[in-house]
Amino acid sequence: MPQVSPRFYEELNDFLPGSLRKRTFEKEFTGTQSVKHLIENLGVPHTEVEIILVNGQSVDLSYPLQEGDRISVYPMFELLDILPLLRLRIKPMRDPCFMADAHLGKLSRYLRLLGFDCLFFNDAGDSNLARISVEQGRVLLTRDRGLLMRRNITHGCFPALPGESSWPGIENWGSPLPTWRTHWTSNSVRPVSVVFEWV
Repeated sequence: MPQVSPRFYEELNDFLPGSLRKRTFEKEFTGTQSVKHLIENLGVPHTEVEIILVNGQSVDLSYPLQEGDRISVYPMFELLDILPLLRLRIKPMRDPCFMADAHLGKLSRYLRLLGFDCLFFNDAGDSNLARISVEQGRVLLTRDRGLLMRRNITHGCFPALPGESSWPGIENWGSPLPTWRTHWTSNSVRPVSVVFEWV
């Protein structure tokens, strides 16, 4: 059976099982399979991916896998000019507006307090969230991987929970977004305070 050698970088490793994180590993595939299919079968939503390099060349999500491909999958870059490498989106989103899923009401309130455009409906349903996100060019914020893996979603974010590598995980969506620091009580899921630092 043919194999490829994928490697995921930075926060994309949070979606992988521990044994596959921060290293190159072998993955078998069958038939004609796209790199998007490979990435999402490993649990990483395509909306979290900014650049895919196959054998050193930038490709889009439809690239058909070939025996022996070495695949590097990167999250969003903010400090480097990557426009020549972009194949997944026309351009990086620098003035984001958001659409928050029903379970992220508190995050949507924080974003609105900071002056960001963030829609929130606690009863919209996945189809409506996806439709509104695409029609209005909004970043879809959700912890529903299946929703982020929908083909029509181009900009999405899987916010990390407290205790995970980054919470809420949207700090990569361009300046001037804040870096979030939270102070937690040892027995509470609620933040005692949230401090925003501008980058």
